[in-house]
Amino acid sequence: MMYVNTPIKKSANKKRKQSSRPAGVLAKSRYQQGKGGVFSPDKGKSTVTYAHEPKKKRKIPEFSNIKPWKVIVGSLLFGIAGLLYLNHVFYTQRLLGEVQQLQKKYEQTQRIYNDRKFTYDKLIGPTEIYSKARKLGMITGGPTDHVIIIDH
Repeated sequence: MMYVNTPIKKSANKKRKQSSRPAGVLAKSRYQQGKGGVFSPDKGKSTVTYAHEPKKKRKIPEFSNIKPWKVIVGSLLFGIAGLLYLNHVFYTQRLLGEVQQLQKKYEQTQRIYNDRKFTYDKLIGPTEIYSKARKLGMITGGPTDHVIIIDH
């Protein structure tokens, strides 16, 4: 098989689809292509003409600047921070439970106090009114169930 590096004629370009290869570069079939390009038919020369640009490999970020001891120290610090956070959360929950328990106890004590204050005020209220009235010089009217009958 003979390959010739000649430019493609303009008349051929009109008939065919526009080629993505530069002029004068011919491609062999897939099984005859080497890695990245097409080899020249001249056996004495070691030249390679590429049918297309070789694919650019993605640049993988290099982590050569990061030392293993830094990764270990970072992991330990991250772990310690996580443990501190979890301890803080559990401690906060425990305190919340204690606060709620104390709040219930306070409300119960407040209800008992209000109930006893009401009972005390009910018992002492009339006595205080009568004592203040006597100090002002008023006299008791006596029992209120006396019925006054007026004759006409």
